Amino acid sequence: MRINLIKKLALSLWIAFVLSIFFPIRIYCQTQTNTPVKQIAPNLFEIGIVRLDSKTRTITIPTTVNMNEGQIEYLLVSTAGKLHESLLKTKAEPYHIQVAMLLLNAKPTPPHLYYKNMDKTIPGEPVSIQLKWKNGETEKTSPAEDFVFNIVKKEPLKNGDWIYNGSRIIEGTFIAQRDRSIIAIKSDIDAIFNNPISCKENENDWIVDTNFPMKVNTPVDLIIKLKSNDKK
Repeated sequence: MRINLIKKLALSLWIAFVLSIFFPIRIYCQTQTNTPVKQIAPNLFEIGIVRLDSKTRTITIPTTVNMNEGQIEYLLVSTAGKLHESLLKTKAEPYHIQVAMLLLNAKPTPPHLYYKNMDKTIPGEPVSIQLKWKNGETEKTSPAEDFVFNIVKKEPLKNGDWIYNGSRIIEGTFIAQRDRSIIAIKSDIDAIFNNPISCKENENDWIVDTNFPMKVNTPVDLIIKLKSNDKK
């Protein structure tokens, strides 16, 4: 088991190295192109400030509340991203999040499937997204969908899987790193993750749920769990 994990990590790190050569070199902001992967405990790794658990097949991204009311088109962007329309923000590099998903053996959506599905649900691997925060001394956890509300249907986003599509690489540029878009509510093939339900609705129909329990700048751990089976 340990030998298989080492082999998989070695292969994934090679992939990460190749990616670090080919697509972070044309990003439009100052970012380190190397990707330090540190093992901090059995089954636990850090890629920048992103934490990966190979046993539970999760990655945890430290975020803060960016908006607690108003119209939103993204669940998460980086601090240099589209802050005027995102529920959460993070200092984590989109590139590090991508590498963490590759280390979990997640498969980015092949480019030809993007264009084949431009008017349909963006294809990708299913993931769940949970938010974890503290209310005083009490730790709270809820599905991310609970805090996204449709003003036309007058109901929250239906609970269910999000999808990992992995953004795109165009002329050597990893577009999620350029745009700093990580998890989209509207349809955005250049974000790393999308929602197969909300992306079918009008992008202007989504707001922060009026019962959102957190203040702006509240620390929140965003936990992404890869749902697809990995029996290798």
